[in-house]
Amino acid sequence: VLSKSTFRSTGFTVFTCSRPPQTPVNQKMGELTNRKKQPSGSGQPRKIRKDLSSSSRAERSTGWRAWMPVKEDALILAIIVGAVYFYWDLMHVIAHRPADFAGMHRAGQLAARTLAHVEPHVVAGATTAQLDELIHQFITSHPGAVPATLGYRGFKHSSCISVNEVVCHGIPSDATVLKRGDIVNIDVTPVVDGWHGDTSKTFIVGGAGAASEVAAKLVRVTREALEIGLKACRPNGRMGAIVYPLQKHIENAGFSVVTKYTAHGIGRRFHAPPHIEHGGSWPAEGALLKVGMFFTIEPMANEGTKHTTLLKDGWTVVTADGKLSAQFEHTIGVGEDGCEIFTRVPGSEEFI
Repeated sequence: VLSKSTFRSTGFTVFTCSRPPQTPVNQKMGELTNRKKQPSGSGQPRKIRKDLSSSSRAERSTGWRAWMPVKEDALILAIIVGAVYFYWDLMHVIAHRPADFAGMHRAGQLAARTLAHVEPHVVAGATTAQLDELIHQFITSHPGAVPATLGYRGFKHSSCISVNEVVCHGIPSDATVLKRGDIVNIDVTPVVDGWHGDTSKTFIVGGAGAASEVAAKLVRVTREALEIGLKACRPNGRMGAIVYPLQKHIENAGFSVVTKYTAHGIGRRFHAPPHIEHGGSWPAEGALLKVGMFFTIEPMANEGTKHTTLLKDGWTVVTADGKLSAQFEHTIGVGEDGCEIFTRVPGSEEFI
């Protein structure tokens, strides 16, 4: 029963709760409510068997049994171990052996030759699905080589092809027909004997003269940014020394750098630590460039805002304002004497 009392001296109101008096009616109701079903033929209440599996440490507080874990302890321990492993896997950067460089060179050179093979076919009237089929045939024609993207998290193609306002992860399609003046980024990653070579290049359909002035400038500046950044790569340096000048070169040209999608470590795994943003770092910041590190640098530069939108297909990323985007990418290894670019065409003087 809830009752209210008001003190005149203070004006405060106090609510109190009291048990109602036992009348014959509610006493009878209480008996009916609290009555338990009795076993047939017995006048005694049924004993409830204690569940020993739910006993707590407090009930076993003496002797060696006090140190035995209960179910809750095992669950907490499993969560802690899982979190530690996840953090280690997220942050641990692998330092590869000198012998591993040979495998990365094979994968990287095949990636570079793949782009060189498809380049003459990037013409007006071609579809991105046709280009993807050419890429698939070229990669799989080499013994021990497969496209890394094919089947990756459900992706059904051998490359990512991003046209004009598509920033990255464009899905090849028969419906996407190239036009003169389009800018087309083709991203390929062959896996050769377990090693990944990841590279991408933005082409202009019809050549630089066919594109608008801003499109041609965007492609040129993005390529220059990658080259400027990689010149700063050296053993025991910092990742910021690569990223900082790259970002400044793009921004000084009047464009923006995409920071939501990053470069990454690579090797036997497609994507591994470190995860590298192409902006927001000072030269002395970022991961330490240890000898044996393999990673990509892949700046994405937008004509307008750096913000992006992920389409409903779950893959295609476009600029938020519908303006153009360009990207170039190399796979790099940190050696004793400097950094090696794995994804260059053998014997070619071209940077990419």
